[in-house]
Amino acid sequence: MNGLVSVIVPVYNAEKYLNKCIESIETQSYRNLEIVLINDCSTDNSGKICEELAGKDDRIIYICNDNNLGVQRTRNKAIEICSGEFIAFVDSDDFIHELFIERLLNALVDQGADISLCHERAFQDGCNEDEINLNIDPNGKTHVENHNDYIEHFMDEFTGPIGWSCNKLFKASIIKKHRYKQFIYEDIVFNAEVSHDINKAVWLDDRSYAYRLRDGSITSRGKKDISNEAAESYIYTLKVLENSDKDYNDRLRLYTLVKIANLCAQSKKQYGNESVCKIRKTYNETFDRLIKQIKKECNVNLVKVFLARYCFGVYYLLANK
Repeated sequence: MNGLVSVIVPVYNAEKYLNKCIESIETQSYRNLEIVLINDCSTDNSGKICEELAGKDDRIIYICNDNNLGVQRTRNKAIEICSGEFIAFVDSDDFIHELFIERLLNALVDQGADISLCHERAFQDGCNEDEINLNIDPNGKTHVENHNDYIEHFMDEFTGPIGWSCNKLFKASIIKKHRYKQFIYEDIVFNAEVSHDINKAVWLDDRSYAYRLRDGSITSRGKKDISNEAAESYIYTLKVLENSDKDYNDRLRLYTLVKIANLCAQSKKQYGNESVCKIRKTYNETFDRLIKQIKKECNVNLVKVFLARYCFGVYYLLANK
């Protein structure tokens, strides 16, 4: 397989990390790459570093936005201009294993899939990066899923792997139908919309993407209260994923209510009464609308959402226990 892979890297104030990030892309075992660096009006030396890197590698396309657009519109701009048959995303403060592209591409092509996925290795900024264990498992299982299997992951206890953009390789023909929307959790909304066009997905056991945890990153919200905006992301994702399967819809509705209920509990603990009043209003309105549609078979999630609606004090104590 020698198809062109476009690797999209949105850049904002990442001067400390850019060289390592781009070096990990440039040294990929799979060489047929188009590396799209889009500088979203950084105020540090990120632009200068991008220019220097582009001058040394003709596979790099460097663009600087005229205005600060945010990560959503910056990625959209890159999607519009990239020309690869396949598309991957890498954040400018992260890095990837040298076999990241090769392994994902081979799996996608061999299985005739629309998307391939790996797992990540999260690490705290400031740790010894040489000790980060990115691992390729050549003997690991390849997990092939149809559309219905794939969308089940949007109800996983930890939705990171399905909701992130950066642990995946997409067919460009699918990605170019979609754009990131202005949600605080833009990744999960985007991937939910893309899922409509995914008939076959393949997962690898590899942990080949290193994901940096830091305040002030392009995806970090820092200490800002995003509770209500996060709830809106989940509500929109529910709307996107609802389909003709009543059982799936009921489980997804309950899952969404539990996620928002957890946001209520977190909001009260972290931000106080003013914040929790706002997010609880969103929760109560969503509960009142959705509960009429859910088949009322008693289960743990149903108990949780009723407690969060009518006995929030009890729910808060249980959620923080």
